[in-house]
Amino acid sequence: MNPPGPDRSRAFRGPPGRCSITWGLIAGGRVHRGADGAAGDVGHIQVTVEGVADPPLCRCGNTGCVEAYTGGWALVRDLRAAGRQVATVNDAVQLIRSGDLTAVRLARRAARILGGAIADTVNLFNPGVIAIGGQLAHTDEQLRHP
Repeated sequence: MNPPGPDRSRAFRGPPGRCSITWGLIAGGRVHRGADGAAGDVGHIQVTVEGVADPPLCRCGNTGCVEAYTGGWALVRDLRAAGRQVATVNDAVQLIRSGDLTAVRLARRAARILGGAIADTVNLFNPGVIAIGGQLAHTDEQLRHP
């Protein structure tokens, strides 16, 4: 069942102009926003990633957040640190789509971490639908193993 009215179009958007990891939670046909309007902000759940001794700093100020590994801005940061000339998420997408090994490796790591967060959400909420969107969703072909 779709939520009523215009809330449906806003339920799945992150902050304007920012690449963030958020869920739109719909229960009983209504958007669930939580007590402070932050329900579904799974990008700031902290994760432990094998082989990472120093978890990356997130824009929220914490370290090791899902978004600090998987957000478009995080990929841009990591690609720059690896010596790639990228300024935007679109630049990162182009590198991934061109098959740049470092970009594909980082995107695959991000996909594994995001996949874990999605699996946790499925176990917690048992949703009927999961939809993935955003700029990085257009790199699905490059993320599959050969």
